[in-house]
Amino acid sequence: MVKLYFARHGQTDWNRQGRTQGENDIPLNALGRRQARSLAEDLVDLPIEQIVCSSLQRARQSCELANQHLNWPVYYSEHWREFSVLQQADPDYQMIDKNIHSQFQQLLKQNKVTLLISHGAVFDCLCRSLAMPTAKLGNTCLLEIVKTQSTWQYQVLRSGYF
Repeated sequence: MVKLYFARHGQTDWNRQGRTQGENDIPLNALGRRQARSLAEDLVDLPIEQIVCSSLQRARQSCELANQHLNWPVYYSEHWREFSVLQQADPDYQMIDKNIHSQFQQLLKQNKVTLLISHGAVFDCLCRSLAMPTAKLGNTCLLEIVKTQSTWQYQVLRSGYF
């Protein structure tokens, strides 16, 4: 069985205002920092071997705060950044999903239990590419994604904050 954990970053002021952030590099607000620190409590007993994290600062800050006492190796990647489809005249969702799926396959080849800290829109792409239902994720939501036989599915371990 293949296993991956996914966490959405903590709250930003733009989240609180209901604004789409995309590739805008918005930091966590005070509540988001508290949410990220509290995420560590849910991570401590998981068999995580590494963290792969979006390079946008809201994800990086969430990762650093959640991993502060766990000290797992962290790899930041632009491939897991949220994208600004709203800035595109005709966004190619199939291409975006294909790119996310390709990055996901690269993670699987590492054969390590990985925590991916990223963004809600990235999770939507991952769901579409793995034929899983999409869901609105709260800030610091934590999911376990597993492949059993030939299907992918996820289980919510922490619902996060809306």
